[in-house]
Amino acid sequence: MKISRKTLTNTVAGLALGLGVTAGAPALALVTPSTTPPASVVDTSNSRPYWVGLGIRNEAGNGGGTCTGLLINPRTVLFAAHCVDTLAPGAYDGNSRGNRAQVGYTTDGTFGTTNLRNWLFGQDFNVPRGDGRTMVNSTMVWYDPRSRFGSEADPNSGAFLPADIALAGFDTPTELLGRDAQNGIGLLFSQVNGIVPVTIGGYGTSGNGLTGARTSGALEENFFRRLGQNVVDFLGDERQLTVGVYGQAIGDFLEPNGLRYQDLYWLDFDNPNFATEPFSSSVTRTASNTLDYNTLGGRAVAGEAITGSGDSGSPLMTSAFGRDVSLGVLSQGTRLFFDAVGNPNDNLVFGQAFSNYGSLAGYNPLFLYWDQILINNPYKYVTTRAGDGEWTDSTRWTQELDPLYFTLGAGNTLVNAVPTSAALGYSNAAPDFGTVNRNPTPPALCAYLGNCPATGGNAGPAVSAEMVAQAFSGSRLTIDGDEVGSDQGSAYYGELAGAAAGVSATNSSVKATQELAGNRLTVNTTSDDLDQGASYYGLMSGTAGATSTASGSVALGQVSATQVANNPAPINGQDANEAQTTRAWTAGRLALNSGALTGVGSSGFTPNNTDGVAGVQNSTRYFEVNLRAAGTTSMTGVTATIDRLNVRGAQSGLNIKVGSRLNTTISSFVDAGVLNVDGIFAPRQLNVLGGTVSGSGSILTQSGVLVAGGVLTPGAVGGVGTLSISGGAGFGSTGMFGVDIANSITADRLNVTGNLVLGGGFAANFLNGYVPDFGSSWTVASATGTTSGAFAMIASNLPGVLRATPRVAGKDVFVDITAVPYASFAACASVQCSGFASLLDSNRASNYSSLASVYRYSDRLNPVEAANFLQALTPWDNGLAAQSMLRTSESMSAMVMGRVAQVRQTGAQGANWGGIQTAALGGGLGVMTDAGEIMPATNVSSTMKPGWSAFGEVRGLRASAEAQKGFVGARTETVTGLVGVDYTQKNYVLGAALHLANGTSKLSSRTAKTKSDAAALSVYGSVSGPVLALDGYLSRGAGNLDMTRFAGPLAASASTDSTLTSFGAALSANNKTSWGSYVPSVSMAYDKAEIDAYRESGPIGLTVGERTVESLVARLGVTAYGNFGSGSTIKPWVRVALAHDFEASDTGANGLGFASATSVTLANVAGLAQDESWGEVGLGVEAKVKSATLGLSYETTIDRTDVRVEQIRARVRVAF
Repeated sequence: MKISRKTLTNTVAGLALGLGVTAGAPALALVTPSTTPPASVVDTSNSRPYWVGLGIRNEAGNGGGTCTGLLINPRTVLFAAHCVDTLAPGAYDGNSRGNRAQVGYTTDGTFGTTNLRNWLFGQDFNVPRGDGRTMVNSTMVWYDPRSRFGSEADPNSGAFLPADIALAGFDTPTELLGRDAQNGIGLLFSQVNGIVPVTIGGYGTSGNGLTGARTSGALEENFFRRLGQNVVDFLGDERQLTVGVYGQAIGDFLEPNGLRYQDLYWLDFDNPNFATEPFSSSVTRTASNTLDYNTLGGRAVAGEAITGSGDSGSPLMTSAFGRDVSLGVLSQGTRLFFDAVGNPNDNLVFGQAFSNYGSLAGYNPLFLYWDQILINNPYKYVTTRAGDGEWTDSTRWTQELDPLYFTLGAGNTLVNAVPTSAALGYSNAAPDFGTVNRNPTPPALCAYLGNCPATGGNAGPAVSAEMVAQAFSGSRLTIDGDEVGSDQGSAYYGELAGAAAGVSATNSSVKATQELAGNRLTVNTTSDDLDQGASYYGLMSGTAGATSTASGSVALGQVSATQVANNPAPINGQDANEAQTTRAWTAGRLALNSGALTGVGSSGFTPNNTDGVAGVQNSTRYFEVNLRAAGTTSMTGVTATIDRLNVRGAQSGLNIKVGSRLNTTISSFVDAGVLNVDGIFAPRQLNVLGGTVSGSGSILTQSGVLVAGGVLTPGAVGGVGTLSISGGAGFGSTGMFGVDIANSITADRLNVTGNLVLGGGFAANFLNGYVPDFGSSWTVASATGTTSGAFAMIASNLPGVLRATPRVAGKDVFVDITAVPYASFAACASVQCSGFASLLDSNRASNYSSLASVYRYSDRLNPVEAANFLQALTPWDNGLAAQSMLRTSESMSAMVMGRVAQVRQTGAQGANWGGIQTAALGGGLGVMTDAGEIMPATNVSSTMKPGWSAFGEVRGLRASAEAQKGFVGARTETVTGLVGVDYTQKNYVLGAALHLANGTSKLSSRTAKTKSDAAALSVYGSVSGPVLALDGYLSRGAGNLDMTRFAGPLAASASTDSTLTSFGAALSANNKTSWGSYVPSVSMAYDKAEIDAYRESGPIGLTVGERTVESLVARLGVTAYGNFGSGSTIKPWVRVALAHDFEASDTGANGLGFASATSVTLANVAGLAQDESWGEVGLGVEAKVKSATLGLSYETTIDRTDVRVEQIRARVRVAF
């Protein structure tokens, strides 16, 4: 007769729990070496919070147990199917009385059993309430249908716990894994091909690997996380392991050939003291020998440990590939049995205690079931295709790769990828590795059958399937009267008593497996004890929490294990409309990439969280949206909830329009691109690391908005709006708060419910060329809590000296328009510019309104323009006036001295036509004569009576000036007239003259202009001898000046008076030679022009104090004359002189202040620099033809830096 695999599962494989190598207990706790206290491996620092403890509650709510799992994303735990497979997934559908089946998890490493009991039973029964810590509750449970109680369980299965993979989704997401699960343990979907060091552990019981003592007394510790180290030594199936340990015959008996098996990752518990505590199967057990014979080879590593009851579902973690990844899920533990050496009764054997030295643990590899993990993982990473589109367009969305999915690439490097080949599933076809060492004293086969001869030996009948079935059907395994599965001894020997032993089949059962690889929780009236029972459900007899009274209690009926364990009816409900996207668990597995959200790249969905339908695969969906591609996704009239939003692409954007709402259950991020919120965005927290967050809607958070980078700006980019934030807002060191300002009234505004912390940068954008006035102000942010901090960087698009300066006052943030000092802003290169920079700076605070027209213009200029403007504010018209008056005085003096020389040489007879002349006005004008613009002038002289002469002369001058400290292309035009009388005797001349002058001076840039009228009276004389002659003069005059100047579009004008004073003398000697004569001379001339103080009118009008310009010039020179001609006389001449100015002073414009200012701040502008020494040269010719004398001459300065003078004169003199 053929024995079904189901029968074998309940019998033979069950027997293996007691005596064989196959799984003895699906959940095994972390057990440490005898020298390592269990308390020392408790994760008190919570270093692995994602290594979670699981509570599993039954439907009735009166029983439950524990497992361990791995948090693989904010919503999902990966664990073992056998933890939950006594109920179909559809049973985990809620939490109400009578419908309590649920999974909970904790990330707390010291959660403890009191808090666990409270979560399991506290809703319906009186239990200790603990300290308030509780678990996160499941919304869905899925386990692989090919697992032992799955809908696709193989009746020919030889594996103890195949496809032992489960996922649970939870109602409350967590952020402890970090963004992109960077802090979590990855899932390795590739097979490892050799020995790998691993970290193991869980929330199960602890104990001593030598004595078998398990956690007792301090029961809270039974639900603490413990971690240890080991090595994956072997990849293979249970049959391979059993044959390797016991040999072919027993292996064939325990794991029959022809059944279906699955590969597992295996590790064993090596005794660190193996050298002093060697293997021994002696009947006499001592503390110095163990049953560890090193099954899988190798030796104990530092921190060596093995898993224990309650650790099932825990990850098999390695760091061998550069980061933490899990290779598998803990499914089972295995203990070994040995022949009792020295005892003639071969039916007696030694057995290890679970989790003692030499025992093993087996893990279901993830690489076998990666496809089902991917499909049924409820947490979906999704993105959009490139281009603009609507959120509701399901064709735009595609599923992305989970950041915790890894494969091994070249050189065993981790690659974020999924395998390119199909998952093997329930299979042992993967290439195995490792060594299994033979049991040195294996029990005889007859010991398993209980029919060994009393005298020992291995004789026994041939074993048939019928014999096996008969031997174990309805039998109970006992060891020294104790039922196998409940004994916690370190090692024991016992007799296998089957049906032949007289045990009633009706009162016996095979305690072969622990249904939950974990702990059974029993609650009774005397104590709350966490024991190591065979099943995860517990019988409850106690007090109903709702009916407890002082006088007694209501007893609850006991619920049988059978009642609790029976699977519920098939799941109600239908597949979703999406073809092959969802499917009832009972209808078979979903295929990879068979529809929406069944594989990387799948499409046809719209992100919106849903808890799904219990028992329907892939119906529970929690979304993390990554916007990477170029294009904007718009939400129009949509409300959606996802777990996280990440705007990552520089050209990516999300536009939440008015009337739309997006909720995210955990923190969301903006790395780049644009998130515009005109509707409602409700994340737990919004982290802005780059890009832009804008809008006129509301951002509703629990933990606030942190702008660590990028820009937060109310309104649309380039538009004005009001953005509201609840939960607080803060700006980090590289974040930016940006505001748009449209006019003097309208500006962006941020309203924060909560606290507002300022930092990073502030940027103000003034729209459409709007430039505000200094002193303007807007409220741009307000908080209901406190407003603190300050911006470290401030920027705006304001021109010139204007600055947008944020200011905190109370709970509000204002933007004030301030100005930087012109003294530091303008590119000044002169004292005039610097002086007016200071003048404007000092007047701004007190006189802005009076000088508003000045500031409104100057505040907008760039540094170079500002410097030019400030330079133009200098009263250059005042300088023109002073220098013009001085040169007028010098010109008058020169005309007088010229008259003296003429009279002395000619006797003043006849009429003189004073020729044409161009001249330079020096002292800072840098004159350059334009020969093409010579203007004629005339001179008339007649003899009134012997000794007396009357004369007249008119000179016209036009001059151009080089640049010097503000004079740019200065041009002066002056007409000077001279009339006078003189008296001549043989050796002296005395005379008097009246001077009249009219002139215009201006800069070619038209920034300054001066008109002048002047009159002066001069007296002069000369005394001469045969050789020497002494000439002298004295003049005094007055003038009137009309001045106008411009600085940009602004002007100022004024009128004032001036006074002219000059005197001088010259000594010369006339020496005749055969060729003519030469006349050495020395002279001294003093000229002074004084400009009265005045007050200008106009926007840039100034008050200007008195100005005085003086010169005292000494000259030493010689003039040589020649005589040539026949019948007429030609006299060429040349003159050379050295000049030195002993005075050369210009007091400059002083007492300056703005005329319209109510409080004048003075500034002086230095006068123009004047050269002290220079050379002069001149040459000319005179020709006498009958009664007429013609003359032409050219004179200029040499090496004079303040002014260049060139003069051309032509004369005609006629005697009659």
